[in-house]
Amino acid sequence: YSIKSGRTIVEIMFGDFTTLIFDQILQNISKFEYMFAGKIKAPVIIRTPMGGKRGYGPTHSQSIEKHFLGIPNFAVVVLNHRISPNTIYESICKVDGMPFMIVENKILYTIKADTKRLEGYKYSFSDNLFPSVLIEPVFEDPTFTIICYGEVLYELEKAVRTMFLEYEIFVDIICPSLISPVDILDIKKSVNLTQNLCIIEEGPGEASWGSEVVSQLIEQGVSITKLVRQFNGEIIPSNRKREDMILTTYDTILSTLNKMKV
Repeated sequence: YSIKSGRTIVEIMFGDFTTLIFDQILQNISKFEYMFAGKIKAPVIIRTPMGGKRGYGPTHSQSIEKHFLGIPNFAVVVLNHRISPNTIYESICKVDGMPFMIVENKILYTIKADTKRLEGYKYSFSDNLFPSVLIEPVFEDPTFTIICYGEVLYELEKAVRTMFLEYEIFVDIICPSLISPVDILDIKKSVNLTQNLCIIEEGPGEASWGSEVVSQLIEQGVSITKLVRQFNGEIIPSNRKREDMILTTYDTILSTLNKMKV
């Protein structure tokens, strides 16, 4: 893509180390276009893996993308297993001048894009340059709305299948690709219907994407009767079993979804 589009792609091997380039992102590449009257741009693409579940310990397993959200003229996109990476990279190359960060959860490298879909649900994609995955029940109205991004979607689909088989509970799932700037259009439509919202993230929850979503929903007058969140508020341990207890695995997500039963 750098050859075809003239875009420079930089890879940071572990997302944990993006803190070392934070100054260049915040003070340089996101501002050049405005500092130099549009004559100089820095449309760099920064791709980096985030997340745990590999036993790499506290400095190689974090999901710290929240620290890059909300930077003017800088976008953050997160890959998931339902949308081809080619689609995302091609979309980025259509955006003139803006620098991007692409987050690729490590676990996604081992997951096939054509995994089996949930029975009783229809899959669609929002009509955006960076589409959201929309998963909706076919035969029943959803009881609550679940939002997530990235690899969490893979574990979430398995947990939602269990919720259906054991409790006959149907839900809406919304998984955006673009997490900054935040777009709540599809989320707002679903929560207006269900009035119940579950947010699942792998990273720390305070001042996160989910927090901004809730803030914008409230600002726009959306009524939320019940809100449940799952995130990791701990330093990720080196012990793999302990790591599985605090990150977004099938078991932890199912436990969270059980709190939404009404």
